[in-house]
Amino acid sequence: MDEVMFLGKKYSFPHELYEYILYCRKFQDDRERLLLLILNRTQEKVYSFPDTEIEKLLQDSCRHTIRFLGEAGVYNITEEDLLSSNSAFRKFKDLQDEAVQKMTEIGKLSEKEFKEGFERAAENAASQVTGSGYALISSSIIAHMAFAAMESSTIQSQEAKARRSLQASVAALQNQTNADKKQREWAYVCVEVYPAYIQIVEEFFLQLINRYLFVLEQNKIFAYSAVNSFSISRSSELLKNLDLVDDKEKVLIEAFKSCPYNVEVYQKLVDMDLLDSETEKTLILYEQKEALVSSIRGSLKVICMLKGFMPKREDIQIYKNNLEWFSLLQGVDRDQAEEQCFHEIRESVRKAFLDMESLLDASDVREINDQMKKVSSNDIPEYVSKVCLNCGAEVYDAVCGEQFLLSLIASGRVKANTYSSYKDAIIKALSDKEKDLYSKKKAEIEAEEKKKKSKKRKIKMVFGTAAAAIVLYFGGTSAYRTYQKKDIDKQCAAVDGSEISLNTSQFTEAKWIKDAKVTVSANITYNTKGDYYEWNMDISETVTLNEEYKSQDEAEQDRIFASIRKEAYDITSSVLEETFPKYYKYYDMADDVMSDDWDKLKKIYGNGVFHRGEMKVYIGTENEERLY
Repeated sequence: MDEVMFLGKKYSFPHELYEYILYCRKFQDDRERLLLLILNRTQEKVYSFPDTEIEKLLQDSCRHTIRFLGEAGVYNITEEDLLSSNSAFRKFKDLQDEAVQKMTEIGKLSEKEFKEGFERAAENAASQVTGSGYALISSSIIAHMAFAAMESSTIQSQEAKARRSLQASVAALQNQTNADKKQREWAYVCVEVYPAYIQIVEEFFLQLINRYLFVLEQNKIFAYSAVNSFSISRSSELLKNLDLVDDKEKVLIEAFKSCPYNVEVYQKLVDMDLLDSETEKTLILYEQKEALVSSIRGSLKVICMLKGFMPKREDIQIYKNNLEWFSLLQGVDRDQAEEQCFHEIRESVRKAFLDMESLLDASDVREINDQMKKVSSNDIPEYVSKVCLNCGAEVYDAVCGEQFLLSLIASGRVKANTYSSYKDAIIKALSDKEKDLYSKKKAEIEAEEKKKKSKKRKIKMVFGTAAAAIVLYFGGTSAYRTYQKKDIDKQCAAVDGSEISLNTSQFTEAKWIKDAKVTVSANITYNTKGDYYEWNMDISETVTLNEEYKSQDEAEQDRIFASIRKEAYDITSSVLEETFPKYYKYYDMADDVMSDDWDKLKKIYGNGVFHRGEMKVYIGTENEERLY
């Protein structure tokens, strides 16, 4: 018996349990080789039937088992003995027969579709051979002969054209048929065959190990029956009770007693920060340290997926516990542990901080505005807050603390002693930069206005008071500016809340589109912090796809989405400009602060007017919508 410690208490287990783990490890490489092969095939979309490669690897595992038995002094077992008694291998052979039959059926369906398509293409080509279109109206043999000569020439030309058309149609049909055939084959393999493969592999090795250990027991080499009472499945089931009872330690003990080498038990200890040095020795005895480290790493990797939102407080504590034990079990310092587990999120934070600080070099306020638009922010504080959340800095700080973040801050341009004060400092620095750029722009505009006023005075001297009165009335009176402002407000009101159906034929991927529409909101508001007006225009475009696109593989679906998204803005802008031409005339005036139009708009409002807003494109079926 082996005496071990668990949560401060001593327990005894048969030594055969330890030996059992060592025996099972003999099969680990073969099992992983098969599972990795299936995984790689899934990613690369590789398949063939009958599957001789998988079958050979299963047979190799049996040969390795015979070698293991030989090392133990057992020589009366054959490869056929192991294969014939393994029901999972029989399932594999049956699946091969089914797959071959299925591939044949898919091939016949593709041939049928090609034949039908070819017949349609041939009929279409034949319909192009129509003759000259004239009727025989003369009884003269000469006329008939002349007509026939002309007709022959016409028909020959049309036949050549029809032949080319048919060839092109057949080539396209062949490509489409082959593509459809591949898609049907892969859909079957991906959904039915490879998931069955994984189940078969697991069952195959369970039976193979069981047969190996049974033979060892028959030959009085290993007391396999001594470990039959231990169950990893029951141990895992017991762990589910942790969420249902108050005394969680007793649940952990019962799960441990059911299977002392169940790595899930030790993972729960780590989550709850209950793993102690004596229990760690038990973990090592049963060869589960490496498995636990791998489990912890997988748990911590979740944090890299949490960019954009914060986890619950209790989950943050679990992540902290996992990180601490990862460091201890690996024998590395905290920074090394963070780098191993959170390399992706650390690089994301590093880039985000650099991007924010790069705005301090902006030469135009539009650079800052464009960056804020990317994260749907209306001001600098909101921008900094969203960037820090989206890049993962917030969750990193909550789980790991600010040591790494401070190292980034120390190497950056904006200095601070804490992560919190850094956010305040970067907000202030960017706000000051924004104000400075606005002031600079305002000074440039005022200088330009002085030049224009000087020119106007010269014009007055030349053309007299009548011309001056005209200029005053049409360009500068407060009454006229009020009229213009009201007119702009009127145009915004006309656009605000509008919904327009789009002509789907304008899209390159029109064949996949069932419907497309765009909704627009528009208004002009005053920004008190920046002392300027914002021309807000938010556009939402919804493109509803037909169900046929689902027949395409994932890569093709992504290509379709990307094409639609790429064209969406231009098509929408064109339609809106056509529908609301006067509104767009005003809107364009705010688009370029270097233009004369922008100067006119500034006179109307008495201050700068800048674009603000975003475009969202929703693409998908009626039930499966994706935002871009």
